[in-house]
Amino acid sequence: MILILQTCDGNKYRSLLDESEKINRSYANKHGYIYKRYDGIIMGKYDWHSTFNRIFLLENILHQQ
Repeated sequence: MILILQTCDGNKYRSLLDESEKINRSYANKHGYIYKRYDGIIMGKYDWHSTFNRIFLLENILHQQ
């Protein structure tokens, strides 16, 4: 399984993710990869805390397997 995962704070960088999602989702579809997106902050309160979202998201995905 190949996963393309994008995440943002859901606020400050949402418009950037909206644009980059287009090409990344298209790339994933073209090559049969999985694309996932998460907007928001999983743990913390500042926008930059969303940097750590991928850790929690990947851990969740691995435990679902």
